[in-house]
Amino acid sequence: MQSTAASRRAFSVLASKIHPQLPLSPRESQQLLNLLTTSFRSHLDREHPVVAPQVSRHKLRKTQPGRNASPTRLGSSHGLASQHIDSILTNPLFAVRPRHTISSSAPRRVDDVLKDPLGWFVDQIASGAADVSKATMCVALMQTNMKRSRITPNMHQTPDSGARNPGSLIANWLRSSGLDTSTEFVRRINDTEGLLHMLIPMLLEEGGEALVWRWFTYHPDQRVQETGLDASEIHRFRSQLLKLIVRSKMNGTSNLDEALATFLRAYKLVGAAEYKLNHKVLQAASSMLLQHFMAHSQVQVSPALYDIFIQSSKDWSWTWPGLATSILWLHHPSTPTAAPGLTFIKDLQKTIIQARTKIVKKPKSYVMVQLCLGVAHQLVAGEYFTDAQVAMDFAKDHYPDLVSPQAVAKGCVTRVHANQRADQKHRQVQENLELLDRLIPT
Repeated sequence: MQSTAASRRAFSVLASKIHPQLPLSPRESQQLLNLLTTSFRSHLDREHPVVAPQVSRHKLRKTQPGRNASPTRLGSSHGLASQHIDSILTNPLFAVRPRHTISSSAPRRVDDVLKDPLGWFVDQIASGAADVSKATMCVALMQTNMKRSRITPNMHQTPDSGARNPGSLIANWLRSSGLDTSTEFVRRINDTEGLLHMLIPMLLEEGGEALVWRWFTYHPDQRVQETGLDASEIHRFRSQLLKLIVRSKMNGTSNLDEALATFLRAYKLVGAAEYKLNHKVLQAASSMLLQHFMAHSQVQVSPALYDIFIQSSKDWSWTWPGLATSILWLHHPSTPTAAPGLTFIKDLQKTIIQARTKIVKKPKSYVMVQLCLGVAHQLVAGEYFTDAQVAMDFAKDHYPDLVSPQAVAKGCVTRVHANQRADQKHRQVQENLELLDRLIPT
């Protein structure tokens, strides 16, 4: 124990150190910190002295033979104070120090910010001026500089920036500051130029998947309480976040193994009660994957992963689950088949006929036409011309606005400037139908 006189002397020296104008030199700052620590420990020892509890001999005899009995640890005020101070000083918000103090000349010039946006943002964190908009600008500038110089993110930083991984630095700042639980963070998930759309690919490239999955698995009830948003907005956030993660795995590679594995990881999490996830959260990412398979005939993917993805389609697909399954079987990497698609078309035709005057909600027109064409192509290749004609007739009868020559010609005239890509799809569909008509014997 230190005497009361020593404590008073420490406080008097501390008071004399506080009054000089800041900033202090590194040596003075260290002396001030030492004085604060000594004073805090002395006051703690005086107010809460550590007294060893008296343990009866009976209890000692009872606990001594047990192997799993842990020895009693007497916590000291010195140790507790050290742990408390260390927990404060190791916080990410105190991990960096501003390069420009109050006595510095002028703030950074614009060209300095453009050259080293990460270093500028580190200074913003240290001074307490960082926010989501500045983080967004920092990441956008880094991406612009990387595109111009064609270098990796790790090379685009100065030694003073204090981070090997800029994405992880920004993500840790979001977590430490509590901004990743804010309303703005959740609502801006749909902003294609927002922070998350740029930050998530960077994080995944750096190996920071744990941070991203933490945002995805964060309990929705707690996020509702923190943001004041309703459950539907939290669901939309999680759904779009998963889509961003899967898209980041797809970009820059022709192999979709990582993208499918990421999706299936989320699919498994749906069954865990602690995350309160439902299968609807998978729809945005699954639709993106499905469209990718439809648009690319040659896709590198593991047949085993693809089979699991097909099996999962019964849970995440829309009103017509057989439609997604049929399309996926058409594009199977090792054993493509048109059989599920033909069965789906025939069953849908029976449903429409049986309904008669009732209005039957049909699947999405473009997706259904693509299924009909894909089924017809594979059946013609296998010389199953009668079945191929069934698929073609269904498309002509129920989706004439997409496959009839008159509709295609009309669309070319009225939407030549406003929707050229849609017209090109219509013409391609019509050409495919005409080609199949020529191939099938009459």
